[in-house]
Amino acid sequence: MTIYYVCYKTHLFTDTIEPDSNEALALEVYNLNHILGHYRPQDTITACSKHAHVTQYMDFKKTILASIELNDQSLEFWKVMIVPLLVAISKMEIAELLVEIDQLVTKCTEPVRTITQQNQHLAELKTTANPYMDQAARQFVDDLKRELIHKTLAIFKFKST
Repeated sequence: MTIYYVCYKTHLFTDTIEPDSNEALALEVYNLNHILGHYRPQDTITACSKHAHVTQYMDFKKTILASIELNDQSLEFWKVMIVPLLVAISKMEIAELLVEIDQLVTKCTEPVRTITQQNQHLAELKTTANPYMDQAARQFVDDLKRELIHKTLAIFKFKST
């Protein structure tokens, strides 16, 4: 397992990062934090191996944002498991399901709504579940993403500085 540092991009870093390299993966894992509110634009950060020549400079430690442990298995794990999971979560068709559920709730609560509308004291009773379902669905997706990110960061032994 090799430790990679994610750093602020400064004059110390002259090498470009190759796509699909371990350095690129380190940046992707680091930017999982954007979902948790710690996103940094890709052009302001870089990554390097613990063994890179740049780590020997005195100013290097001031640039470190995080460390991540990577190897061939973690690179494969990222490609085969994490990326598809993130894509699947982002494509969850929650909105369409909410419409269907709201229609079912409306149908089920129709007798209650009919009775309450006949009484001025009960007329404003909420009989729709849509606002609650929308909020619950968003919370569910957010919680799912957050849990996946936390577990992924733990697998990569992510340490923020």
